[in-house]
Amino acid sequence: ATTPAPVPAHAFVAAAPSVDASFLLRRARAAMPRGAGLHIVSPPLPRDATTGKIDQRALLKSLEAVSPQLPAWPALWERLRTYPAWLLVTALVGCLDLSALFRVARAVIVQGRIPVVRPGAVLRAASLRLLAHLAAMPYLWLASMYLPKRSVRQVTNLVPFGKVGCLCALYHLARIESKRSPYGTMSVLARAALVLGTAAGLTLGRLRKRLFPWWVAFWIAIPEHVQEDAKWWFQPRNWLGYLDHLCGAVLDLPTTSLAVGDAMLDLGVALPKKLRAALRASATEHPPEGLGRIDPQTFPRFVAHGEDAEVPQLDA
Repeated sequence: ATTPAPVPAHAFVAAAPSVDASFLLRRARAAMPRGAGLHIVSPPLPRDATTGKIDQRALLKSLEAVSPQLPAWPALWERLRTYPAWLLVTALVGCLDLSALFRVARAVIVQGRIPVVRPGAVLRAASLRLLAHLAAMPYLWLASMYLPKRSVRQVTNLVPFGKVGCLCALYHLARIESKRSPYGTMSVLARAALVLGTAAGLTLGRLRKRLFPWWVAFWIAIPEHVQEDAKWWFQPRNWLGYLDHLCGAVLDLPTTSLAVGDAMLDLGVALPKKLRAALRASATEHPPEGLGRIDPQTFPRFVAHGEDAEVPQLDA
């Protein structure tokens, strides 16, 4: 390995934030010798307390990289203090049934009555939704990781909160009563997407021999991932940008419909291809050399000799 040549000289320029950086760099580079290092620092420059001159040692010392000696626990606590809340949000997001809430709201607004709700039935249904969500979400996420990123982004950019928002939209569409709703076709398609996506994720996990380890690793890592994705949506100005993007998509509805339709078709075709490739890779997988099946005929044979048996003698 070659070591970089030492810098022959260093130049420190104290510049206010209001100074044009490009102009300053152009003028400083023109006045400096070739190979000198240029460093722009915030004013004022450090001075010696006795002589009042520029403290060159302090400037050069600032160039030395110093590893931060910070205690690990505060940094770890900063990362983990919101972990339980985001884990709870990610787990409970599959329990909310917006279609049932809309039915209750419509009964109150249109009919002027509050429908009868059985707490036991509601709790039982919510528990079943929670168990299904906890079991299926890791493998739905795994299947989405094998899809073309460009096509995935074309769909997730239209739904708040990215992949989690898309999964919640599929959940809510699948819970619509298809016989009584004009969105029956969408409900059937959402149910088919959830079932096929979960089955594909299970198959991929099984082929990779990481079926249960993936489930554990997913629920350990997903809260931090969801938190990073949700940060963007917690800023009001970003919602204005999203609404502007959505209005543009609605105004250019034919182009948007074609793009989303092509993306959905691409996603529907790409996943079976990935599954076939994984199946072929699993079928043609061979053990490393030397770990194949051992032929019993090649085992060394050991013959026990009794006291009266003739022991073969080695030639001198």
